[in-house]
Amino acid sequence: MRPRRQAAQVDQVVHWLQQARASTGRFQPILAVGRDGVNVPLRHGEWKEGATATVSVLDRRGKRLGTVYLGRMPEAGQGTLTTQLTALLQELLKQIDSQSLRLVYVSDDSYHPSDYYHSVLKNMQDPQRPWSTLTWIRIVDYYHACRHCQLIGCHPDF
Repeated sequence: MRPRRQAAQVDQVVHWLQQARASTGRFQPILAVGRDGVNVPLRHGEWKEGATATVSVLDRRGKRLGTVYLGRMPEAGQGTLTTQLTALLQELLKQIDSQSLRLVYVSDDSYHPSDYYHSVLKNMQDPQRPWSTLTWIRIVDYYHACRHCQLIGCHPDF
């Protein structure tokens, strides 16, 4: 199954993007990428952070048409998930024209999700236009943004 996973996910997302482009509404279709960590219980009561990622498509009305999921057991640096997600996005972007899409990255802004944005997405070239980088809209979820502010002492009106 592993050898066919990425190809099947790309095919499914391309299908949803075709549906999204054909939909009616006032918004551009959205390709939303998310990344997060999840605490996984291990033997002897120990917990470690695993890694998850999602790639979703929303139509012109903002209705989610579908999501593909990636997940990895705990691993130092989360390199395997980074490699899988990047390969999935690169293959997907080779098959679609990103010009008519809104590319969105949603995370909780913890270390690995933030690092992924800065080191990978922000520098990702458009396979259809190799002379330009893709423009991603970065969204930090409200709960975690407030939690970070509480921890570091931001102004209460933030």
